[in-house]
Amino acid sequence: AYVDLESDLTKQFLLGVAGRFENYSDFGSTSTGKIAARYEPVPRFAVRGAASSGFRAPSLGQEFFSSTATNFIAGQPFDIRTFPVATAEARLLGASDLEPEKSVNMSAGVALEPLTSLALTIDFYRITIKDRIVLSDNFTGATIQALFPQTGSTAAGGRFFTNAIDTRSNGVDVVANYGYSFSNRSVLKLTGGYNHNTVKVTGVDSTPPNLTAFQETLFGRVERTRIEKGNPRDNLFASANYSLGAFGLTARVQRYGEVSVAGATATNATGTLDQTYGAKTITDLSAAYTLRRITATIGADNVFDVYPDRNLNPGDPNTGNGGLSNFGIFPYAGISPFGSNGRFVYTKLTIGLP
Repeated sequence: AYVDLESDLTKQFLLGVAGRFENYSDFGSTSTGKIAARYEPVPRFAVRGAASSGFRAPSLGQEFFSSTATNFIAGQPFDIRTFPVATAEARLLGASDLEPEKSVNMSAGVALEPLTSLALTIDFYRITIKDRIVLSDNFTGATIQALFPQTGSTAAGGRFFTNAIDTRSNGVDVVANYGYSFSNRSVLKLTGGYNHNTVKVTGVDSTPPNLTAFQETLFGRVERTRIEKGNPRDNLFASANYSLGAFGLTARVQRYGEVSVAGATATNATGTLDQTYGAKTITDLSAAYTLRRITATIGADNVFDVYPDRNLNPGDPNTGNGGLSNFGIFPYAGISPFGSNGRFVYTKLTIGLP
């Protein structure tokens, strides 16, 4: 059941409230709500804010996903498995039925038009998530391996999805749009934006008593760094779109802030397992020409062929330590926000049907 009410209480003041009640066969009932307001004291300047609660049931993938990966430890191959939470192996590691995530989202900002054709919005937000679903770190070692034979599994280690943490995200979004018409057939549209976002793990669930020695493995440095520093804290972008009759030109520049990875320990015998990858700027260009219902486009993503920083620790096959690049097989980290494929050049033909 869902209800959403919104009304202009005055010419300057808009108020909206909403509520939702849901019942899940697997997770029971939940009620969420939202209140939002917008106040425009003078033309072209408005203050706005919102507060809402959220609910997200576990996905099918989080409940039932399974995979096996072969890792080389001290030169020997071991199977590390991701177990669905209901399996006997996951239960031995302390897994329990997944619970829904619950959140509270609060935001406040301004929207203004300081100049003709220039629109600017600035919004601050805070999002808190309770019982967030994440992957545990890998449970490995002789103690763990001794648990699995009773289930018939030959895995040397494992992990599972769990409601392990609470998080808090704070951020700011700034977006500007500007348009200028040179003539009826010639228009320039400019867009720019900046986002700063920080994520903090505010609570971590405890490991079951029989595995207290593995407390840091439930949610250790690897996954904590992935949550807190695995996405850029700063993003900056600017784009321009110019059209002249049937011809169009688009340019986009985006700067991704630095990201970090961490190992189970900061270093091993071959060097560091913690690394921060520097900020990078990516440029995309495209040109299009339209003739009636046919549009031909040529373009290039990452036109300057920018790559992320290389992994610093190549590993050592003689000792079996794979380092960060698994003996040089992966020179770039998969955590890169723009990938590691370099420049991509393409052509595209679009035909509109009558």
